[in-house]
Parts: sequence; structure tokens; C-alpha cells
Amino acid sequence: MKKYLHPDIIISIVMLCIVAFLYANSLTITQKAAQYFPQVTLAGTAVCAVVLLVKSILRINRDDKENGAEERTDEAKRANRIGNMRILFFAVLIVAYIVGINLVGILIATAIFVPSALYMLKIRNIWSIIGLTVGTDLAIYIVFHVLLSLVLPKGSLF
Repeated sequence: MKKYLHPDIIISIVMLCIVAFLYANSLTITQKAAQYFPQVTLAGTAVCAVVLLVKSILRINRDDKENGAEERTDEAKRANRIGNMRILFFAVLIVAYIVGINLVGILIATAIFVPSALYMLKIRNIWSIIGLTVGTDLAIYIVFHVLLSLVLPKGSLF
């Protein structure tokens, strides 16, 4: 059987590298009390990444034993390809959202991002999409602008 790297293994290794990088950067914070929260958060993230890595390795070993180390079927390969395309679409969508925040502001970018993400998640109920989009924009506005008195990014086009 041709061995392949499961996406969860790749993700967990990348997350551990990111955690290591950010933890090293957190050590440069001069105030010891200010180091505490980022380091605890990063430790929790590292624990989750290690758990994901171990579970993925155990799952691959278990699947190999159960399937008698058979080749993956065409259907499984097709499903994996579709899953990879969805992941790629979400990555592009997130980058477009970040660019959109800089161009048109956070509220308009969110109003475009949320329905697009929900559509990719196969949520087709129009009232759910409208409710979640309006609710997300309202929550962002109320929490950050009203309660925290922060200026929301308006974008360079406005």
C-alpha cells in the first residue's frame, strides 16, 4: 500500500511549528505578567495539536489493520479531492475576506464572507443565511464599536 500523509497530521505539525514560533516571540515581552496569557493560550493550542497528531497516527494504523492495507478506492480518492478543493476555497475566501476588510470595511466584508462560507458548508436556508449574516454584523458592531468603543475598519474605498 502506498503510504500517504493524512491532512490532520500535516495540520498538527504546522500548528506545532506556529506555536513554537509564537512562544519564542512571547518570550520577548518585557513584562512577565503580560507573557502569561499568550503562553497559556499557546500551551493549550500545543496540547490540542499533539492530541490531533496522536489520534491521526492511531487512526491510520487502525485503518491499515482493518483494511488489510488495501489501496484506497476511487470513490475515497474523489471524496478526498473534493474535500481538498473545499479547503482551498475556504483559504481563498479567508484571504479575500482580509483583503475585503481593507477595501470595503469589516461590516461589508463580513456581509459577503458569511453567506459565502455558509453556502460552502451547504447551508441553503435563506433565512438562516440572512439571520447569521445580520447577526454577525450586529454582534461585531455592538461588541467592538458600542461596548469597547473601538473604531471599526471602514476600508480604503470609503
